[in-house]
Amino acid sequence: MVLLALLCPLLALAATTDSWRARSVYQIITDRFARSDPADLTPCDPLKKEYCGGTWKGIHDHLDYIQGMGFSAIWISPIVENIPHNTSQGYAYHGYWTKDLYSLNSHFGSRDDLVSLQKALAKRDMYLMVDVVVNHVGSAQVAKDFTGEDITPFSKMSDYHPLCYIYNWSNQTQVEQCWVSEQTPDVDTESDFVINIYNNWIGDLVKNYSIDGLRIDTVKHVRQSFWPKFVQSSGVFAIGEVLADTTNYTCAYQNYMPSVFNYALYYRLQRAFLSPAGSISDLATMLKNNTRDCKDTLLLGNFIENADQPRYPANTSDPSQIANAFTYTLFADGIPFFYYGQEQNFTGASDPSNREPLWTSNYSTTSPSYIEIAKLNSFRNHIIAQSYDFVTSHMSLIYQDNNTLALFKDSLLFILTNLGQHGPQYTLALSKSGFPSGTQITEVDGCTQLTAGTNGALDVKMETGRPRILYPTNLLNGSGLCGHSNNTGNDTDRSAGIRLTPLDFWSFWQGSFFLVVLLFGI
Repeated sequence: MVLLALLCPLLALAATTDSWRARSVYQIITDRFARSDPADLTPCDPLKKEYCGGTWKGIHDHLDYIQGMGFSAIWISPIVENIPHNTSQGYAYHGYWTKDLYSLNSHFGSRDDLVSLQKALAKRDMYLMVDVVVNHVGSAQVAKDFTGEDITPFSKMSDYHPLCYIYNWSNQTQVEQCWVSEQTPDVDTESDFVINIYNNWIGDLVKNYSIDGLRIDTVKHVRQSFWPKFVQSSGVFAIGEVLADTTNYTCAYQNYMPSVFNYALYYRLQRAFLSPAGSISDLATMLKNNTRDCKDTLLLGNFIENADQPRYPANTSDPSQIANAFTYTLFADGIPFFYYGQEQNFTGASDPSNREPLWTSNYSTTSPSYIEIAKLNSFRNHIIAQSYDFVTSHMSLIYQDNNTLALFKDSLLFILTNLGQHGPQYTLALSKSGFPSGTQITEVDGCTQLTAGTNGALDVKMETGRPRILYPTNLLNGSGLCGHSNNTGNDTDRSAGIRLTPLDFWSFWQGSFFLVVLLFGI
């Protein structure tokens, strides 16, 4: 019975890198998502850069809202205690200015609140991703007066790189060893003391709060060789922020951690769909560069918004262009990430304007973008439940012209256009589609029926700049789309539609075996 009790927690199947492929992730700035008391109407002005009262309990109480869009993981702000002081750049409401690695940020709630959130997520088979910062800590002092004495555990100046600023971003030594800003003393990650502290800390943090994955901040500002042991010590999937616009730079970091955010593609994706003049060819070229330079494109983080970049509707209000960007994010190779407020078409431009409080939306589930994301994401979950090959198969470029990009992935064809809602009605004749001849196909946006011709040829009706998403009709049962039933199979999670993979079961049995060996010495 003791053995059984010890084995039972393993039935939860700890998150593996492979299982993250099937997830879709909702990014949250904890301070701006939801307050514990919904009756608290205290104004929140993002431009003031101060705490607005969002909490872990607030997130807990709105998980239905998140899961209603089909998301199967959330990514929350750093959880550790931050410096309490006002600085020239405001307060540390965002969580990136560490004061004490071993304490929680009390603005966000208690340990019990965080544990309760994690348990509620696990009950829904949703993953918890936590943001962590290694490169720097926080300081309210003028840089030259910083002593480190208020920082735990790095309380001595020998724990930091000497003060310098980055003037030449092509100089990797400067990028890694100089300070990003006045408020961010740069930790000396070459120090054995610092390395041991960080590796022990991250392992304990993951265990203490049952964290399923890490988002790592400012990765390129720390030497590459630091990361493998750190990620190994965490024992979970990690995705890093490497802000650069070339794949040969960003994807080099996949040799040191499982994944990075696909910033190089983000910039091309932005430009491609903002207007009919956007460059589809640049986007297509970047897809080829991803294949050439990236170790595993299927683990890259896809996004069109985040806390550091302008909201997409800040540059276009066209619903069709927004829908095309959503469609690429969700169905292309990689893990899709959405930023809180995308579903409400928030329009904040650069930081801090793009860090609006979500409660002003009343958490509407009837906004056009909420409905769009929910439909597309739930369909993605359905596809994965039908065939896990969807997240392990690479997409192929079927067709492109100045305004159109057609991509085929496993059994899905999606056609993107930047013509916008006032675009013309026309027929796109594809000489090949990826489907076998004779396949009965449904276009799930408009529910039109097609049959693949010779060599998979298709004539697809395009209008109002909407994306086209085509899928075998016989695989739509259970999707809830186009008149088909809405249900999930026995081997899927009933809330997120995520199928347990062979590697998940292997992880369980492997863990069980090692536990038996530990207990009985066999």
